[in-house]
Amino acid sequence: MTDTGSGAETAAAGPRPAVKLTPLTPAAMVAGSTVGAGVFSPPRRFATETGVAVALIAWAIAGVGMLPDPVRPKGTP
Repeated sequence: MTDTGSGAETAAAGPRPAVKLTPLTPAAMVAGSTVGAGVFSPPRRFATETGVAVALIAWAIAGVGMLPDPVRPKGTP
């Protein structure tokens, strides 16, 4: 039976070389986690302080605001 190379050859090759990170990588990780926390925290606080009904109404208004405007011609800001 022949060896297909799954396991024995890769283990004998040794450890993989370390990946070098640039200063941009940790900065991007911090920015991403900050934005992620900012996206999910305010809606929860808004819902607890205003109530579920008001939060759903605000969510619906924001959703309608995201729909395309049929009156505005294409290409105008």
